[in-house]
Amino acid sequence: MIWFAWRQQRLALLALGGYALVVVAVMVHHRFTMPGRFGDEELRACFASLASSCGITEDGWNASSAIRETAAGLRFGVLGFVALAAVFAGAPSLSREWEQHTHLLALSQSVSPRRWFAAKVGVVAVPAVVLAALLGATYAWWTSGLGALIGAQQRLQTGRFEAQPLVMASYALFAVVLGVVVGLVVRRVVPAMAVTLVGWLGALYAVRWYVRPHYATPVVERLGNGVADGRWTLLTGFLDRSGGFVEQAVVDGPLRACAQGAGNRFESCLAEQGLVGRAVLAHPADRFWLFQGVEAGLFAALAGVLLLGAFRWLHHRYRQPISHRPPSRGPLSRQPVPR
Repeated sequence: MIWFAWRQQRLALLALGGYALVVVAVMVHHRFTMPGRFGDEELRACFASLASSCGITEDGWNASSAIRETAAGLRFGVLGFVALAAVFAGAPSLSREWEQHTHLLALSQSVSPRRWFAAKVGVVAVPAVVLAALLGATYAWWTSGLGALIGAQQRLQTGRFEAQPLVMASYALFAVVLGVVVGLVVRRVVPAMAVTLVGWLGALYAVRWYVRPHYATPVVERLGNGVADGRWTLLTGFLDRSGGFVEQAVVDGPLRACAQGAGNRFESCLAEQGLVGRAVLAHPADRFWLFQGVEAGLFAALAGVLLLGAFRWLHHRYRQPISHRPPSRGPLSRQPVPR
């Protein structure tokens, strides 16, 4: 059964493998060529200052802009693998069976429907998870050579967080299982692909902006003059005298009054308003592995729920193979009982 499922999906899986190898090759190339054109301290200074002209070499190459654009493009390529695996390997896996009516042959064999379903899921999910983890690991390795600020210290930032190996594996598992289950329900290839893509992007968007910030209670950190330490900033504002956090929008009025009427006494004017300094509501950088584990577990649990629901539906819908079902008892099938 596994060999038969592989034969059906081999073109899509080989195409996904080729895509992953191309992205890995690009990251390996940049890992050994880009850092040689600038120093680590220069890169840190560029990212800290955010100046557009920072990091321009003698031949006119802008190190800061090149790194930003390359990193964004490679993140898109890494995360794009998950969407491709879900849409072109997961969704057609079962929807094509129903669209071409080949499921009738499969379900009439001695193999149980649940075993047939498990083989279809496993043949697609296992390679997708392995390749996704490989892409995430290569991305983490590539960024580790581009300076501490873009590498280890920036892993918690939105965008870079999703391209790490642990969550990439869980994304691939969930996305492929979602595609297979959607194909089981929709039973048409093109609609199943569209629903799968929308479902995967919607799940990622919802978790990124509405669930992930609540994995742990954010802390209030007063801003200093040093380089940011890689924390994930949720809100900016001010610190009051009691150590509480006040959002920027709440103090817009006092800020404008201080800026217009206080001249150079901005800090003292803020103190008169009960504010002692600028602060942020953020998650510290050392929560990276905690957040990775929570998010990976979340998407793995969602995939498990989808699989459990599909197994239960198959169990109730196909309790015995089609060939072993009793004949229909319609009017045309009624035969006289021999005496």
